[in-house]
Amino acid sequence: MTPRPHLPAVARRPSGWTLRTKLLAAVLALFTVVTLATSALTVLETRRYLDSQLTQDLQNALGRAGDRGGVFDDDGTDGPPAPAVLPGLPARTTS
Repeated sequence: MTPRPHLPAVARRPSGWTLRTKLLAAVLALFTVVTLATSALTVLETRRYLDSQLTQDLQNALGRAGDRGGVFDDDGTDGPPAPAVLPGLPARTTS
């Protein structure tokens, strides 16, 4: 293998680039910036959406759990406990 010759210092500076090279570098830089910005916004928006969905799902689940009175009641059944006092009737007292 033969060693590759080094580029002259003028070729490494943008002032020594041809117009074609400058345009290509500008397009690549713009493409990179737009791609990174789009990716970041997509990640943030997806995270916001999923967070709101999770919050909604948890609220729905808590609402359903509250409607049933919990997972298991004292008698071992899944559902709300029987009311101790029926509406319109006096409370029973135990002695």
